[in-house]
Amino acid sequence: LMAYASMLLRDIDRIEDAKKRMNICPLGSGALAGTTYPIDRKKVADLLGFDGITSNSLDGVSDRDFCIELASALS
Repeated sequence: LMAYASMLLRDIDRIEDAKKRMNICPLGSGALAGTTYPIDRKKVADLLGFDGITSNSLDGVSDRDFCIELASALS
């Protein structure tokens, strides 16, 4: 029974790790140059409960790694 408990705890760690990487705010990222609206990205991220903002706007709008990571963790 403890073997199953250990497996479940590892699964929970994987999901928490995926959540940590997914909790970055992409709002304000544009495909190449960011947004034209005068927003404070850090303040928006704080208000919405994100841990931070994307550091690269192109990566912020094109990143789909989280889909595969989450699917793997949930499987």
